[in-house]
Amino acid sequence: FSNTFNFGVITPDEYFVDPTESAVDREQFCESLAALESHMTKKSAAMNNNFHGNSTQCDCSELHTNDDSFNVVCSMEGTHDDGSNDLFVQVEHIVFELDKEGDYDLRETSWSYQDSKVSYISQEVFHLRSGTVTSCEANGCSSCFVCDDKKSIAVDCSNQSPGYKIECNEGYTGSFSHTFDFGLIRPNVVNEHRSCHLDGTCRIPSIVNVKGLSYIHTTS
Repeated sequence: FSNTFNFGVITPDEYFVDPTESAVDREQFCESLAALESHMTKKSAAMNNNFHGNSTQCDCSELHTNDDSFNVVCSMEGTHDDGSNDLFVQVEHIVFELDKEGDYDLRETSWSYQDSKVSYISQEVFHLRSGTVTSCEANGCSSCFVCDDKKSIAVDCSNQSPGYKIECNEGYTGSFSHTFDFGLIRPNVVNEHRSCHLDGTCRIPSIVNVKGLSYIHTTS
């Protein structure tokens, strides 16, 4: 009976990919952070047009051994272009946690900044759900809150520095990292039949038994 079935076109070492189900696992994501690093460098350059900085370096690390969360740290060093050549270090921490669907959700970002004059460690912390900032805290400041447009951030740290006050109409969005589109990140899967594609999409086959017959069924 089988030779009367239309099998279509079969290519070696390839599984069908539904373009609406694109995802990467955590290992893949952490192995290629170039797009995030480029985004961070461009955002920093746009906000601080009076400095010379090296490209941003991002690295992943585990927060827990059970894979329910992981951390990304992005850092950049540079010098101010104001005649002082003052060296600065800018760091962002990014935290992902597993959601109820079993995917990693961006839950927290924060930024730190240090030069010869100031030292801000985890100065502003942003809490997120499904890519949207829900609340924020500014270390030692009078206030930090999400504006009505659900994107802009207002911060009042004038008690620390006279010019450190940002209103809703200024379009400040906080950490550079949470303006990046991270896409869909899933936990690592160890499977010898796992097939990944150049576009970053993976299909994870599982063995399905039907009336004693086994075949490979691909799932994302």
